Amino acid sequence: MTELEVLVRNGNALTESLRVALRNLANPQLTLFDRREALRQINRCSVELRCYLQLMAQSLSKKDLGKKRRSQLL
Repeated sequence: MTELEVLVRNGNALTESLRVALRNLANPQLTLFDRREALRQINRCSVELRCYLQLMAQSLSKKDLGKKRRSQLL
């Protein structure tokens, strides 16, 4: 499995965690503590997802740069 595939899989898992946390936050039966915990989870997942997306963008740009260099050599 390539680095990019691992990043995509982890990004998808974080997206799912974020979706679940947002759905939990909408629950009117949440206590104040549970609501705070859901917000913490949303913030944590958002930060991690942003990092993964940046890593994916860097990985893709490296691949594109490598392809351009190879095509210039030919």
